[in-house]
Amino acid sequence: MIDIIDYKKMTLFMNNPLIHPISVTPRPRVLVTNRLHLKVLEKLQVACEVIVNDIETPWSHERLLAELEQHRPDGLVAFMSDNINQEVLQASANLRIVAAALKGTNNIDVSAASARGVCVTFVPGLLTEPTAELTLALMLMQARQLPQATKFVRDGRFKGWEPRFFAKTLFGAQVGMLGFGAIGQKLAALLSPFDVRIKFFDPLVTRSPYPHAMPSTAEAVIGWSDYLVLALPYSASTHHLVDKKLISQMPQGSVLVNTARGSIVKESDVAEMLEVNHLSGYVADVFEMEDWALAGRPTEIEPRLLADNRVLMSPHIGSAIRDVRERIEGEAVTSILDFFNARPLANCLNPEVRDLSKC
Repeated sequence: MIDIIDYKKMTLFMNNPLIHPISVTPRPRVLVTNRLHLKVLEKLQVACEVIVNDIETPWSHERLLAELEQHRPDGLVAFMSDNINQEVLQASANLRIVAAALKGTNNIDVSAASARGVCVTFVPGLLTEPTAELTLALMLMQARQLPQATKFVRDGRFKGWEPRFFAKTLFGAQVGMLGFGAIGQKLAALLSPFDVRIKFFDPLVTRSPYPHAMPSTAEAVIGWSDYLVLALPYSASTHHLVDKKLISQMPQGSVLVNTARGSIVKESDVAEMLEVNHLSGYVADVFEMEDWALAGRPTEIEPRLLADNRVLMSPHIGSAIRDVRERIEGEAVTSILDFFNARPLANCLNPEVRDLSKC
C-alpha cells in the first residue's frame, strides 16, 4: 500500500513551484489526474515537471478543467474517471499527448484529440488475467451464495449445521459468452476444470483454442446459457445491448454476468427481470454510472439492484492487483517519456498526428 504521508510530502514538493522551481532547461510539464504508485511517480518526475492529484479521490470534471487552465501541461496522464472531451482538450493550449492508464478509451474523444494534434495512447494488454480471475471468483460466489452465507454467520445466526443455502454449481454448467477476445478466452481456460460447456459469439473469432468452447450464433448462445457472460467492448452498437428483450430470450433462472462495461447493460431492465424471477442472479463489477462520457447516464446504481441479495456487485476491481496497476501506470508514463524523447509509441491510437520535429 502507498504510504500516504510520504506520498503527500512528495506531491507537495512537486506541485509547489516555490518549493520546486522550474529548472533553467524547460522540461515537459505533465498533469496526472489520479494518484500514482511512488516508483512510477518518481520515474516521471526525473524527466518532467509533474503536477499530480495528491488526494485519494479522482478530480471532478470541473477540477480537471481548472488544473489544465492553471498549469497548461504538455502531457496528461488520464484514468477511467476522466472525461477527456473537446472542452478538456481545449483547456490547455500546450497539450500534445494524453496517456490513458486504461484499456478502453471510450471516455476519450480521440477524434477531437486528433483534430488538435494531440496523441492518445492506452494500455491494452495487462487486464486480461486479473479480469478473468475476478469474473470466475464472482461467478463462484454468486453460485454458492457466499455473500448471504457469510452474513448469516457474521450476524450470529449460525448455531451448527442445518440445511440452508442450497446453491447452484459451476460444475457441468452451460456458460455462454458474448465476446471471445483475450478476457473471454482466459476465462474459458479458467473454467476448464469445472467441466463446463461453453458457447460463444464473436464475429472476430471463428475458432476456439479450447475443446470445451464452441463458436455459435448470438441467438443460440443467449437462449442456451445457464450463465451469460459479457466479454465484449463497449461501443455505440453495444450500448444497452442487454435489455429486457434480450434477457427474455435467456433461459428461466439463468444468471447474467457483466465485468465488461456498465452501459452494455440496461440496469433498470435487469432489475425488472429479477423481480419477475426470469433471472436468478446478476453479477457486476461495472456500472452505467461510470461511463462519464455518456450524456444522460445514470448518476447512481439502480436502487433495485442494490436491494436484491441475488445481485453480487464489486466496485470495479477487475484490475485491482497491486503490481498490475503499477505496471499499467508505468506503461502510461513510459508513453509520456517516449513521446517527449521522440521514441516510437507502442500503443498510440492516432500516430498520424505526431510531429517528431516538435519533440
